[in-house]
Amino acid sequence: MKYAAECLTAAFLTVSFLSGCASSEPVPEPLPAPAVSAPAPEPKEITDDDLKRAIQQGVRSLLRSGVLDNPNGERYVVTVSRVANLSEAPLDTEEAVRRLQANLAVSKKIRVVYGNNAAVSPEINVSARITQRTAHVRSGKRIEYYLHLNLTEIKSGIGLGENVTPILKRRRK
Repeated sequence: MKYAAECLTAAFLTVSFLSGCASSEPVPEPLPAPAVSAPAPEPKEITDDDLKRAIQQGVRSLLRSGVLDNPNGERYVVTVSRVANLSEAPLDTEEAVRRLQANLAVSKKIRVVYGNNAAVSPEINVSARITQRTAHVRSGKRIEYYLHLNLTEIKSGIGLGENVTPILKRRRK
């Protein structure tokens, strides 16, 4: 290969040298370029279905934790105020509020107030936020999403607890 390159260079310099470069030896084929590994593809953003599964899991975890168990034996009255999307994923936060209300309402431990109901005063407020962070892994970077459910006693403003649930992208086969 080096010999052929020298011959071509010499051909441009002088015509007489070109005739002397001919050789009976075959010129080896060039080696293929080494394969360049592409960076790992960025995981696709989460969807509203991924958020729906995280809400179900987060609410189940809250209910099992006992933080919504009223020591008087009565059911707490709960309201869901908002879901803040602090991530870059385009998620429907109004639908997330409805999902939270529906998942909480299924429980026999609490009663859920929808909207502004003057007849019933809620005791606990549930708010949520969706966050993301970049994790550095062997293959590069990975974006992770989390659902934070916050419980606050309305009268005192005291935080009763927080539940953090990872929002996992469902893998399709």
